[in-house]
This record gives sequence, structure tokens and C-alpha cells, in this order.
Amino acid sequence: MDNEHVIELIKAISEQGTHLKLLSEAIAKIDERMTKLEALREQDIKQNERIENIITRLQEGSGHFDKIDERLLSLEMQEGKKALDLKKQIAGIAVAVIAGAILSNLGTVLQWVGK
Repeated sequence: MDNEHVIELIKAISEQGTHLKLLSEAIAKIDERMTKLEALREQDIKQNERIENIITRLQEGSGHFDKIDERLLSLEMQEGKKALDLKKQIAGIAVAVIAGAILSNLGTVLQWVGK
């Protein structure tokens, strides 16, 4: 081999080395991006798990609120029923008192009406 061929061979090897270096840098950048994408994917998975947990808790809370609403409504209805029963008792007592007063004073009432 003569010197020119050797020089051309060295240049070709040098160019291949440069190409390999650029390829290696590109692969390193791709690896770095893949690592970042994997980290983002893991964050997305964790975020989805958190969201699912929140949704589950909200649904459970909604169920608890429904139960509390039912109990509150039941208590309110009981209080309303107690008040209505009390009004009926008072009305019954009032009717009994008026009827008793009329019957006990029936003679006086008949005399007064007869006049």
C-alpha cells in the first residue's frame, strides 16, 4: 500500500468514527428521552391510581351522605309526626273539655237557649 491509500483509509476510518460518535450521541439522547417517558408513564399511573382512589372515596362519601339524608329525613318526619299527634291530642282534649262543660251545664244551657 502506498501512502495515499493509507491516508484515504485513515480518513475513511476517521469519518466512520465521527459517524459512530454522532450515532452514539443520538442513542444516548434517545435513552435519556425514554427514561423521561418511563418516569412520566409511572407518574401517570400513580396519578390515575390517585384519581381512582378519590373517585372511590367520593362514591363512598356519596353513599354515606345518602344514608345521613335518609336518617335526617326520618328524624324530621318523626318530629313532624310527634307534633301532629300532639296537636290531635290537644284538639281532643279541647273537644272533651268543651263537651264536658256543655254537659255539666246542660241545664243552664237549655234554659238559656229556651229563653
